[in-house]
Amino acid sequence: MIAASIAIPRIVHHLAYSGWQVKTNVKLRGRISDLVAIKDGKICTVEVKASGDIQSSIEQALHLKKAANFSYLAIPDERVDERLIDTCKNLGIGLMTFDDVVKELVKPAQSEPLPSIKWNLLGLKPDRKRVLSPGAKSLGTFIPNKRGNTDHAAVLSES
Repeated sequence: MIAASIAIPRIVHHLAYSGWQVKTNVKLRGRISDLVAIKDGKICTVEVKASGDIQSSIEQALHLKKAANFSYLAIPDERVDERLIDTCKNLGIGLMTFDDVVKELVKPAQSEPLPSIKWNLLGLKPDRKRVLSPGAKSLGTFIPNKRGNTDHAAVLSES
């Protein structure tokens, strides 16, 4: 079985060959992602598991799915079975295997990362707009409520 310390450089090479800029051990959503790759404004995370509990790695990849457009689980080729392939397909997580080469068995479903992650990794600040209070004539005019507080909110603009 190939150790993660050997597998990670192989996966980095595989992603870099496809045009991705790859970083290792990046903190996202309070957890460490083994690999984060960026290409054309898209974010990809890869959770590498050479040995041990695959279930916890599936949970990690699923957690990181909110931080990326694509989320993968990467495991040794000999640990793959049909149940794991079906699980990854059903959860929208990609599945990579590694031995001497890196192979993509399941393509991940594309999702939209959280705006804060896009801001941190891509430098794309979330586009915000103010919501006018009922009866307000312009931005900056707030209508006091019954307790004297002003009603105001910020929401993300629709893309």
